Amino acid sequence: MSLTFPSNARTRVRIVPQSAAHRLKGFEFQVFVGGKWVRYSNALGVLASPNTPYKRVEWIRDVKHQGPPFTDGGPLLCVKSNIDDDVVTGNGTFTSGSDTFSTSQGVGPTRYVGGFTTPVMSSFDPFNSLYGNLNSLTSNPTVVVPLESFYPLVSKMRPRISEADLAVDIGELRDFPRMYKDLAEKFRFDWILSGNPRPSRGRSMPLSGASNDFLAVQFGWRPFLSSLQKLYQTTQNASTLIKSLIQRNAKWDKRVRVFIEDEQTEQLITGNGMKVSPSGSDVDNLCFVDGSGRRQYWSATKRTQRRVWCSGQFRFYRPEFDPSLSGFDSNWNYVQQLITLYGARVNPSVIYRLTPWTWLIDWFANVGSIIEQLSLAANDAVVSKELYLMHRQEIVIDLQQVINFKDGVRTLNFSRILDVKQRDHAVTPFGFGLQPNSLSGMQYAILAALGISRFR
Repeated sequence: MSLTFPSNARTRVRIVPQSAAHRLKGFEFQVFVGGKWVRYSNALGVLASPNTPYKRVEWIRDVKHQGPPFTDGGPLLCVKSNIDDDVVTGNGTFTSGSDTFSTSQGVGPTRYVGGFTTPVMSSFDPFNSLYGNLNSLTSNPTVVVPLESFYPLVSKMRPRISEADLAVDIGELRDFPRMYKDLAEKFRFDWILSGNPRPSRGRSMPLSGASNDFLAVQFGWRPFLSSLQKLYQTTQNASTLIKSLIQRNAKWDKRVRVFIEDEQTEQLITGNGMKVSPSGSDVDNLCFVDGSGRRQYWSATKRTQRRVWCSGQFRFYRPEFDPSLSGFDSNWNYVQQLITLYGARVNPSVIYRLTPWTWLIDWFANVGSIIEQLSLAANDAVVSKELYLMHRQEIVIDLQQVINFKDGVRTLNFSRILDVKQRDHAVTPFGFGLQPNSLSGMQYAILAALGISRFR
């Protein structure tokens, strides 16, 4: 479980047990003899015991807040399961038509009056073993997804004062001669492969050429051209951007961003015949055979709906954008504004990004995002409050049973539902992944300057 709860957290559990095995009345097979319908078999004399001990579970861990009104939030984990193993559905009357069959009460057309019970889904439900164990259910990483992997996404919500990365671009100019040489070499080989005379002193194309070209584009030319575009756009809109920074400086700005919203469906298993009850030859007599040679068939799927989003308020402060300070209209202050706008200041984030292979480190960890958060806080006084990361996941195990009754095809649907809600709260104004006891003296000084005395 990635969520960290304070010592005053509480846990609440609400449980609805499954019904005990019990008899069902009125569900029977009948045969038409002597001018009337006569029961020859009690289809569902006893309903089998449910597969799981709990019909519904609601497990909640959170912190009790003062209110109403409730103005503060905190970490939250809510896991709900809905497993109705004693459901009877699809009630109706299904006949054999003009076909006759021999029964214990005589020969004649037959019919079934009743419904169908929930099938045994334990064999293909990947979460079946968890439903009866709350500790396992609430700690399984597939059910309760760790939220640390989403922290880098949250860091992208923080306001950026700089529109370009001039300091990084200048540092990376050392790679430009090599990039230009590699590109010229690539054009040279393309010229040779196109059928033109090969120079006498030429080299053969190495086998790693394709992978090198890919890396050169992804981590060389594409970022370089993107930087040129940012510099051009910043230059074109410098006056408008500076005016916007002056207006936003030292003001709280609420932001909400949805990172992921998707639905995935996975087929677990398929089969022919009856997965539900009743089944057997008595039901087969009421069905026709389709073009695939089936009287009945079924399939099980897992549907996963997921939504990840973040909400919070952000604030930054740069003195060069503060009209109340003396010297605001000076030429030197305008130069400072341009330096900030173009991202020409050197800070730990710039040094980290100029360090070789840090892009590879960030594929496996969020080191870069944490360093950037701290750099923004130290240089631009970017802080947040009421910052929450939310994750909602609903997993539905569906079973669909199709029965080719002679009276008409009937489709029955059964579901097991796991619904998980998580809310993570940034415990410091500098974002997720940091703890209050790890803040530096500089960070506490920033909080004091901004008038922030407590974390929310």
